[in-house]
Amino acid sequence: MCGGQAVETADTLCGIALVNGERVWRPVLLDREDKIAQRASAGADRPVQSSSRFARALGIFSICGLCCVLFLTGLFARVSWLQIVDRTQSETANTAFFVSEHAEQIFKVADLALGKAAATLGERTWDEAQGSRQLFERLRAIRDDIPYITDLWLLDAAGDLRQTSFAFPAPKSHAGDRSAFKAQVQQGRGLFVGEVTIGRVSGLETFMVSRRIDDAAGGFEGVAIATVNIDYFNDFWTRLTLAPGMRVSLVRKDDMSILASYPTRSQLLNDVASFSAALVRNPQHGLYSFHSSDGDRFGSYRRVASLPIFIRVTQSQSAMMNDWVEAMLAYAPFSVIGLVALGVLTVFARRLGRSEERSRRALNEAVAARTAELAEQTRLLDKLNATGRLIAAELDGEAVVNAVVGAARDLSGAAYGAFFYLKTGPGGERLRLHVLSGASAADFAALADPRDTEIFAPTFNQRKIVRSDDILRDPRYGGKIVGDAAGGGMPAGHLPVRSYLAVPVVSRSGEVHGAILLGHPETGQFRERQEQLAVGVAAQAAVALDNARLYEAAQTEIEGRKRAEERQKLLIRELNHRVKNVLATVKAVLRLTGRSTDSVKDFVEIFSARINSLAMTHTTLTDSVRQTADLRTILRNELAPYDELEPRQRISLEGPAVTLSSETAVPFGMAVHELTTNAVKHGALSAPAGRLSVEWRILADPTPAAGADGQTSDERPSRHVQLTWIESGGPPPEPAAQPGFGTELLDRVVRMQLQGEYDTSRGVEGLRLSMRIPLTA
Repeated sequence: MCGGQAVETADTLCGIALVNGERVWRPVLLDREDKIAQRASAGADRPVQSSSRFARALGIFSICGLCCVLFLTGLFARVSWLQIVDRTQSETANTAFFVSEHAEQIFKVADLALGKAAATLGERTWDEAQGSRQLFERLRAIRDDIPYITDLWLLDAAGDLRQTSFAFPAPKSHAGDRSAFKAQVQQGRGLFVGEVTIGRVSGLETFMVSRRIDDAAGGFEGVAIATVNIDYFNDFWTRLTLAPGMRVSLVRKDDMSILASYPTRSQLLNDVASFSAALVRNPQHGLYSFHSSDGDRFGSYRRVASLPIFIRVTQSQSAMMNDWVEAMLAYAPFSVIGLVALGVLTVFARRLGRSEERSRRALNEAVAARTAELAEQTRLLDKLNATGRLIAAELDGEAVVNAVVGAARDLSGAAYGAFFYLKTGPGGERLRLHVLSGASAADFAALADPRDTEIFAPTFNQRKIVRSDDILRDPRYGGKIVGDAAGGGMPAGHLPVRSYLAVPVVSRSGEVHGAILLGHPETGQFRERQEQLAVGVAAQAAVALDNARLYEAAQTEIEGRKRAEERQKLLIRELNHRVKNVLATVKAVLRLTGRSTDSVKDFVEIFSARINSLAMTHTTLTDSVRQTADLRTILRNELAPYDELEPRQRISLEGPAVTLSSETAVPFGMAVHELTTNAVKHGALSAPAGRLSVEWRILADPTPAAGADGQTSDERPSRHVQLTWIESGGPPPEPAAQPGFGTELLDRVVRMQLQGEYDTSRGVEGLRLSMRIPLTA
């Protein structure tokens, strides 16, 4: 009797104890008998006392065991009855819910059918409707679509039958006395469910449902009625699996009449008082009990939508008692056997549970592993598809390589991923690192120009795939990955790569674009599956790189053509501008020279010299591809003819290289020409001991120029050339009565054309001029 509430005592007596945290059998009674025997042998004077104690203890244990069994039996009987009551409540409530849902659908469909029947009337008058065969056919079609509607009726406001699906023409009949008609006279009634009737025309037992028909102004025009076949409910309920003794009925609240019932047909409700009291407590659904002619019954009810119709499911208490007796009789014969076998079953169940737990754990682990593997395969497939879509739509080679390296590293599980390509240099082809993933910028700098070792040769030269579980101990490449004499190991600063996988990226023409190199610091990380994934990515990369190169070549050609066209247009505009400027300059020189000379000879000489100076400046500009001129070159061209002494130290030019644009070079050359002419005629170059020093430097204005609105510009600081012209050793200068042509021309050139400024001083040594002109981009 090791069970129930006497678990602790029973465990002790039956020999179940905890050993190392597990329940095991232990012969406690035998140990106790051994102790008794030892006591008997030790003291033979007390054998009867020891036996009586054991007998008393065994008797007390038997009585306690019997009481426990009786108590447990009564408890089991009580629990069984409560379970049956609870199960009956649940079954009746669930059945009522299911049947009410079905009835709700029936009434909804019937209401829709009434709406369609009323809609068929349209704009017809009742006389027109009564003689319309088309209307009859439509009503018949609606009736035939719904199996539980026997007929449809259209009644006018007086209650006379005007159209029906039963026969055409409609037989003369008056239903104004029917409740289904009377209920709809008042507006807003909605769907009405009538009592059970025998059809005056069809002779069938049905109940009516009706809906009001309003005219356009909202007035009462008639009633649409459908007769519902009661047998349809019974046929449906017959297919339900109902417990023995259970009854189902459809109850009309208005008069507490039964519209349909199963398994017996009944029209009167014999529990009106109990049912009404239950509806007061809960008008929607609930539980109640009542006494009927066949004994006490227990029931559940549920309202059908918002209609005054209820589904009532009841069960007899005698049927519940039969279930309880069967349950008790089913378990009673096995009670004693169960108590005897409880100990054995406990051990067996425990061992079986452990075995099942181990099997379940192993199965769960296998399922989890397989699920993880499938999830990983799905992730890799999604990644591969996403990479394919990305590089297929990408025409930028840089983006393609970055996407390919990232995808290959992700798909293979590599710690490092790189893309190397072949770069053709003066000494031949060399490897060049393009992309490095999983490492730092310092690692990229260390691997930017790798050595061309034998480990790369199969990939780049023979277009082969190289896969090694341990590249440091691979007999094919062992000792060949470093260039030192000792061999073996990785070079200093190299990534700690042990597992190695290299896949070439080969174009359609057979050219090796480069290679995808994957590495991992642990050995044996790359298998055939990772190799196949990398090969697939490399194949997609090859196609994408071919497309990117074709696109780049096409873009380069298009850009080249655009630049040629733009340069041609620029040259034409520059030529037009240059010609206009030259003509304007010649015109100005011609006008000023004519005003400053007294004879044709002087005019020709001076005008020719100035035109030659202008020509030399233009020659300097046209010799430059960029249409610019060097400041030193302009000075040298003007001053070289007067530096005839050896070693040519009469004229000195000191300053940095300054490039002048065409807009600045032409007027600057004219200014230099005027200064040179003045020096030759009146200044230092007119005397053998005369000297000329020209110095210049570039000045940057740190303060940005202010705009028209007073705001400081964000452009870079403006740049100027500060040029100093110093003459010495020439004749003493004579004060001029008025400025000559050269001075006037110089003033116009510097201030107006060059937008600069200058100042002059005439000392004992000669002329000193300081000029500051801006540099244009």
